Amino acid sequence: MVSACLREKHDYYYIIISYYEEGKRKQIWKSTGLKVRGNKRKAEQLLADYQKRYSPEEQQLLPEQEERAIIKPIQRNDVLFGDYMQEWCEAQRGVIEESTYCNYKRQINRAIVPYFNQRRITLQAITAQDINDFYKAQVKKVSAGTVKHYHSNIRKALQDAYVEDKILCNPADKVKLPQADPFIGDYYNQKELQKLLLSVQGTQIEFPVYMAVYYGLRRSEISGLQWSAVDFDYKTITIRRTIVGCFVDGKYTCVEKERTKTKKSLRTLPLMPVIEQMLLRMKDKQEAEKKFFGNSYKGVGYIYVHEDGEYYNPNYITCEFIKHLKRKSFRHIRFHDLRHSCATLMRHEGIKMEDIQKWLGHSQLATTEKIYAHFEEEQHITSAEIISKKLSFE
Repeated sequence: MVSACLREKHDYYYIIISYYEEGKRKQIWKSTGLKVRGNKRKAEQLLADYQKRYSPEEQQLLPEQEERAIIKPIQRNDVLFGDYMQEWCEAQRGVIEESTYCNYKRQINRAIVPYFNQRRITLQAITAQDINDFYKAQVKKVSAGTVKHYHSNIRKALQDAYVEDKILCNPADKVKLPQADPFIGDYYNQKELQKLLLSVQGTQIEFPVYMAVYYGLRRSEISGLQWSAVDFDYKTITIRRTIVGCFVDGKYTCVEKERTKTKKSLRTLPLMPVIEQMLLRMKDKQEAEKKFFGNSYKGVGYIYVHEDGEYYNPNYITCEFIKHLKRKSFRHIRFHDLRHSCATLMRHEGIKMEDIQKWLGHSQLATTEKIYAHFEEEQHITSAEIISKKLSFE
């Protein structure tokens, strides 16, 4: 006997086909492709079609015949893998953060859909070799790290298809990912940092540069800092919010998050005197601007804002930083490399890697050790000098 009913999952309607095989009850989930909101009647009509198709009066089949009759139309052999990935991505919206959804969608539409749909590879037919070929093609265009992001999405989507009985196994589990080259961040030395700090005084990027150099903050953390995070009495500053940029429906926008990148990125650091004085000046300036703009002031408690209280787009920090380096003829580095510069300075002063990890807010010590591997290379030079001196015959 075959039965069907409607279920809601991730804001979409699914038809659940239930049947018995060798005395065991089995279920297959069939996506209608219809969102829950405003599509109840359409979904019920699809359900009625399935119930009619598999009514007991019309389907008096043996177990093996019944399986063929059910599985063939349900597994949707005609669905292109790229189309399935887009459908899966839309199903994630509302379940995951908006910025994460936007990143998923961008990766899928830019790389995954064009490759697989052009080759007419379907969800049912996709193999581990197909996925491997895709990664080999992509690694010629993008970094191995980006390919790993592709893999993460593909594997999650295929796992959902497997759980919903759309495929018999997850071919992404058999794929071998390309090895990423170890990343070594660029950085400014102490003298370069001092010159940079002097050069940005009085400019619009003074605050973000100082926070990146002194605290190693990410630009999303700098943009997300609010006055409530600063305790002038106990001399602390807490990193607890972020602002990230992403593309929503093709338009770049900012998303405010009441959390940091990871749990360990939530951290409280000492308020250094030079930063405290800067913050006090900024606070006085904001108070004057609030009075000037009156009711049109847009401020909601952020520290790094325009004159009208609107917070700065994280991309603004990056763009203005690059322009500043060119104007002042500084050696080119990324804004994020100021974070590496902060860590490098700490390591040169003998601060333990574990303490640097906590200061920067890395979730794992291995991340800190991997990114700042050049510390150990420089330490090897010191070790070689010590050994040479001790074993010298002079």
